[in-house]
Amino acid sequence: MTKIRFGPVIHSSDAAEAVGQATFSEKLGLDSFWIPEYLTLPYFDPFVLAGAVAQATTTIQIGTGVALAAFRSPALLAKAASSVDQLSNGRFILGLGIGGTEADFRVAGVDFASRGRLVDETVEATHQLLAGGPTHFEGEYFQLEGLELSPPSIQRRVPLWSGANGAAGLARGPLRRAARHADGFFPFLTSVAEYRRGQAVIRELAAEAGRNPDDLAWGLHIWTCLGESELDAAASVERALHEKYAAAGKWVVESSLGYLLGTPGDMVALIEQYVALGVSHFAIDPACPENRILELLETMAREVAPRFRD
Repeated sequence: MTKIRFGPVIHSSDAAEAVGQATFSEKLGLDSFWIPEYLTLPYFDPFVLAGAVAQATTTIQIGTGVALAAFRSPALLAKAASSVDQLSNGRFILGLGIGGTEADFRVAGVDFASRGRLVDETVEATHQLLAGGPTHFEGEYFQLEGLELSPPSIQRRVPLWSGANGAAGLARGPLRRAARHADGFFPFLTSVAEYRRGQAVIRELAAEAGRNPDDLAWGLHIWTCLGESELDAAASVERALHEKYAAAGKWVVESSLGYLLGTPGDMVALIEQYVALGVSHFAIDPACPENRILELLETMAREVAPRFRD
């Protein structure tokens, strides 16, 4: 039986706090620790922080959730992934996404409108490099003639997971990337119904590409907040996300739209629906006041995760 894994997504500009949340999560018995990437928000480079977490922990999986594929070449991505995998003794997952924050692309000097083609090629070439052995790749953006990953990773292949945003429906591009060139699918803001639809498309495209869809891992990045009820938690989420992202307008926060809200019982009921689809990795993103993050992690470890251990 596939183990159901849980772990937090970290948003912090304080080094001690960030690493402390990782070690705290490991002590609680949580399974993973996820680091997103934003250039224009005050968060750490995901690979640098992943290296620090790797040295401070011993068992917890470490993943980028997600790194922005358009900002690094395949050679740099593969080098960073294998380096963190070495530092963590084989505990790294490389999550890659396309990114949707235009300000990040402006400061990176990358064209926002054409990022899809660039990311397609980056993910394909990176996946080849992670397989080991000399890589021969000829693309529009990258040419890799006989390039071999060094130092090699501890894992035979560092898993590459493809991210997506399902808030307005999962676009075909990320589904195609996951089907053809990824080891796992890792969407964000994706309802149960939309996940099911996207999963069916991925399975179909993977089979067309000669891959076994059953070899793919299924994950989910999900905003999470405790409350007396889903409505109570939703109000806290609106305030927390507005403060965290300085977002204008009203956030739509309902569990049916890919939020994990309310009591531990409410959370278990929603997680069960995703687990029924085969989702086995849950990246818990605290969309709550900062002073309640540790409480959320403790609750996930002691009252939610144990419901899925047997």
